[in-house]
Parts: sequence; C-alpha cells; structure tokens
Amino acid sequence: MIKVTVQYNDHLVDIHFPCSETTLHSALMEIHAADDNPPELFVTDVIFPEELDHLKDRFVNLDELNYLAKRMESFDYHEYDQFLIGITKLENPTEKDLINLTFNLDHFTLCKD
Repeated sequence: MIKVTVQYNDHLVDIHFPCSETTLHSALMEIHAADDNPPELFVTDVIFPEELDHLKDRFVNLDELNYLAKRMESFDYHEYDQFLIGITKLENPTEKDLINLTFNLDHFTLCKD
C-alpha cells in the first residue's frame, strides 16, 4: 500500500508497508540502521502512492508509517479516494496527521461522476 526508499548514511533500501516487524528489522539491518528505536529514517523517494510525496526529503518514523499503511489497507475504494482528497486539504502533514485523517474520513464528501 505504501512503498518508500529510505536512507541511512550512504545506504538505501526500498520498504513496502505494511510489513511485519521482522521484515522491517531485516530491511533496517540491510542498511545498518537496526539500532534506531523507534526507527526514524530519511525518505529519499515515495514510490507509491504519489499523493504521499510530501514525505520525500524528510525524516519519517517508520513505525508510524507502517501503522498508516495498515490503516490504509482496510480501506474500500471510496474510503481510499476520501483519504487521498483529505491529504490535499492538510498543510504539510506529518505521519500522525495522516493517521488521524484515517479516523476522520467521514468529514470529506466525495462526489463522483
């Protein structure tokens, strides 16, 4: 549901969220960043979804991003579209803002043709 490239020192790794703790830990071990707790790493690229590209070029808490992806995974198509519209209404949202948005989708009306 969410795929990003994170950087630690000069090492890069793509992580697909949601993922298990074991998978996340393995990815962090690959770039020698497993000691960070909670893991907060620099996002160099947001591969999917493009609407989360505001997370690019900043430090992100990976546990929060994983939780956000788990919340997004439970969306139906209508809720997913509401979420994407909701993102556009937030100014420079953090991961916590995005998580809060997942609980407040009923505040956004979506009209489709």
